[in-house]
Amino acid sequence: DQDNAEAHMRMIIGSAIAATALVGCASPDSVALEHRSELSAQARGVELGENGRVSNVGMFGTTCQVTTEFAMMQDDFDYDSDQDTVVDAETFPGQGITAVVITPDKINITTPNLFPWSNTFEAVGVVNAQLTDAGFVGLQVPVQGSSCDVVWYDATGQQVASPASLGVECDEQSDMTTDDASGTTWVSTNSGVVRITPDGSVLPVDDTANARLSWDSDANVLYLGALGGDTVRALEIDGALRWEVAVSGEITALAHMGEEANAAVSVSSSAGGELIVIDGVTGEIEADLPTPSAAMALDISGDGRVMAVTLPNSVHYFDILALQ
Repeated sequence: DQDNAEAHMRMIIGSAIAATALVGCASPDSVALEHRSELSAQARGVELGENGRVSNVGMFGTTCQVTTEFAMMQDDFDYDSDQDTVVDAETFPGQGITAVVITPDKINITTPNLFPWSNTFEAVGVVNAQLTDAGFVGLQVPVQGSSCDVVWYDATGQQVASPASLGVECDEQSDMTTDDASGTTWVSTNSGVVRITPDGSVLPVDDTANARLSWDSDANVLYLGALGGDTVRALEIDGALRWEVAVSGEITALAHMGEEANAAVSVSSSAGGELIVIDGVTGEIEADLPTPSAAMALDISGDGRVMAVTLPNSVHYFDILALQ
């Protein structure tokens, strides 16, 4: 069960084995993992900054800035809710790490290095949000039971385009990712994956239901894979298929690897779990690393050197080591 899996994780990473890299044995791997630290918490979203030194972690009633070297809490940021969920973070020049925290009907922007440290914007029915170079994008359900909308905002919280209606409902399985530069957004629903642009156009690009999504601006590609599925796809920005890879297990989480231009995929297996690294350009599997259990969520720093693995009752931070 989940508690046993986490105990197993602690046992392995707390042993002498964890002092060396965890490497796969099936084929030569291009990367390895070395455990950094563990945060004991039921996290509601974990997002890393550019260099992976700090993370923004959602918790019950608060969000916290947590260092990854020793998993030490620095600052905490309290919003008017006990349902803080961290959904995105970027590091901007002169501003530092900037995180997006959603609470009921609000999008909150946390900037620990600035004063004031946060701004809050009304966003009725918000279920997800992502930063862009110009502001942020919200995935919202304006009326309960209605179809969901994608809404673009500038940095001051003003709408910069009319909401784009997807014509389908969003739920807790829906996912969202955005190209920071263009504002192009992808949303997965029970009906598949759609691409939405700020001019209001909505285009179905894949029929995979409830896919996890991650836009890789370095490889210029969209990664997607269904929860519980065994196939990862990479789509061009126009929706064309770049590659498709079958993985040996059920997908539990997916993320892009920043400057490395790779996809990271966590899968569950009979032996526990695996972390699979896939080249974003070619679709070649770069590494297949055994893990004690599968991740609920993954996030990787912008420089591709630090990874956060979310489990039900803890967050584990790893260094990503290049072997070539």
